[in-house]
Amino acid sequence: MKQTQIVSTEAFNAVKRLKSHESLIQFLESTGELNRSSEFLPTDVNFRVLAEEGKGLTRPEIAVLIAYAKNSIASLLKGRGMFTGSHFDNYVVSYFPVLMQQKFKKYILNHALRDELVVTVLSNKFVNTMGCTCFHSMMKEYGCSASHILFAFLASQEIIQLDRLWMEIETASKAQDANGRLNSFVQIQSGMNRMMEWLLRYHQHDLEDIEKVVMQYKNNIAALQSDDVDGSGDNPKGTCLMSDLSKGLEISLISDKTGASLSSVLKIFESCSNAMQFETILFEIEQLLNGSSNELERRALKILCCEVEELRMALVEILTLRSDHGKATTRHGLESDAHKAFMINVMDIASQGSEQGHTKMARIIVAIQYLRKIVDEARRS
Repeated sequence: MKQTQIVSTEAFNAVKRLKSHESLIQFLESTGELNRSSEFLPTDVNFRVLAEEGKGLTRPEIAVLIAYAKNSIASLLKGRGMFTGSHFDNYVVSYFPVLMQQKFKKYILNHALRDELVVTVLSNKFVNTMGCTCFHSMMKEYGCSASHILFAFLASQEIIQLDRLWMEIETASKAQDANGRLNSFVQIQSGMNRMMEWLLRYHQHDLEDIEKVVMQYKNNIAALQSDDVDGSGDNPKGTCLMSDLSKGLEISLISDKTGASLSSVLKIFESCSNAMQFETILFEIEQLLNGSSNELERRALKILCCEVEELRMALVEILTLRSDHGKATTRHGLESDAHKAFMINVMDIASQGSEQGHTKMARIIVAIQYLRKIVDEARRS
């Protein structure tokens, strides 16, 4: 994505991202990287007024914040000596004009400032793709190193062939209005964010070998995004769309672990998700996350989200191992008092849309407790 596009995308979501914009400004001030008064950025009081009026930052303010975010990410990555491998050759070459790339590629690859050039290119690419707040938010919420976040981003974009997706959106944008195009960009950001979180959870210590992680998932994700998962002509359309990319990783991992076909795991995954109302719980957690600015509360909600996804993976894996070529249903070991209590609790969560956040979180925790019992019973039965 070009810088002008990311400015437009951030402005499109400026009201929703107001709190994260404020948090980034506060972080950059605390590290001495930004003086908001000299850049004419809003004060804390100004931010409260903007929130009350339902407004966000302006495009010039967002442009300033994007520049500072890139510089901050670059400073976090510099001096680590991580970019000597051939995997980063294209990034250092892309820094230079095409004519220089063609004539002096050998010299560029051995440039004395290779690491600095790669850091500049990747910092720009990250922010131009994910926005100006994603990197620092992940560092705060997950306690990950800067290098792990960058590697999760690089692996995610290669798994889904991000450059091809951008091209498709650009091509389709001629028939779309501006808001439709920006909404497509936001969906990609959301999908990428979920993928990065998933990879940081399950592959954090493998991410330095980006090519290995990419090879593990790339073909399966491409298959899940196609109309015919296994090429047999009778499979359901893959559901691994932009908003569901982390589900695609789950399905791929279960397929690899159990030896079952992607289509078999996909059928069981969808059946299990529908029968057990996983999406209802995850949606409610997401709603609480969107409405929370408390760092501790957000971390607790992220932990709950991770646990629900892990329980779903465990249950789907159990059912897959018991299945006969994907013909298993969710009834294997799930007809229990715990299951009935769980379903009643989930319906209560969904029906109490306007109740206080802490009450809803308590209901979710109770539902997860029942879900643990269901998974334990499924393992034993």
